[in-house]
Amino acid sequence: MNQDELYDEINDFLEHLPSGFSILEEQIDINIQMLYFDQREKMQLKSLDQEQIALKIGLLHLNETSNDEKESLLIELAHCDDVTAYRAIENFRKANPEGHLYAWSTLAWQDSRMLLESSLLEEKQVFISTGMGGKGDKLRYFIVNFLNSASDYPETIQNIIQKEFEYGLSKAKAELETITFESKYTLVTALIPIKTDIRELFQNINNECQQLGIDLSEHFLVTNVKRLNVEEIEEFIQKNLENNYLE
Repeated sequence: MNQDELYDEINDFLEHLPSGFSILEEQIDINIQMLYFDQREKMQLKSLDQEQIALKIGLLHLNETSNDEKESLLIELAHCDDVTAYRAIENFRKANPEGHLYAWSTLAWQDSRMLLESSLLEEKQVFISTGMGGKGDKLRYFIVNFLNSASDYPETIQNIIQKEFEYGLSKAKAELETITFESKYTLVTALIPIKTDIRELFQNINNECQQLGIDLSEHFLVTNVKRLNVEEIEEFIQKNLENNYLE
């Protein structure tokens, strides 16, 4: 599947997104998310009665229980359509467990909440998670624009670009969180409504900047996996421009 086909599939999914969806607000490493969903898929999850739920909650809070065992317990409890199990996961998460267990418990807590809501509302809920999280009906994105020339951004150009981002994002009911300039790159984080046409939004911002005489590249980088540093950006750009993958 090429990039255009993938883009069309994503847009089609968003167009038919049901009203009952929830966005994970936490910024959780995408690798931990993949491990969580992979382990959940592999486990043969069964319904638990109240006695079994109580037993697993007890094991979850024992110091002697290994982290691997706690991961499995959290997934088992998240599979229970039971408020007691949900509260147990919530309390475990609030205790700020060490290492990646906090992220794991957040995913389990979201899983459990969605299961309860689906049961109460008698409508399947959709859980959307990305590495950078989101807020309300918005996903958080990291965006990179860059100059065609190798020179740094002068302050006057920085001000113009910031104003164009503020204006363009506000028109789309999006929120600019941060904007910084490093070398020839504009680095932006923004919260954007999930059904927004991302390509069109940033093409419009790019076009406005170009019309004001700013020598921006026609390409830009947008991701919701993680915030990249300059070294990672340059590696990504070099690889993807060679394959015509960059927008």
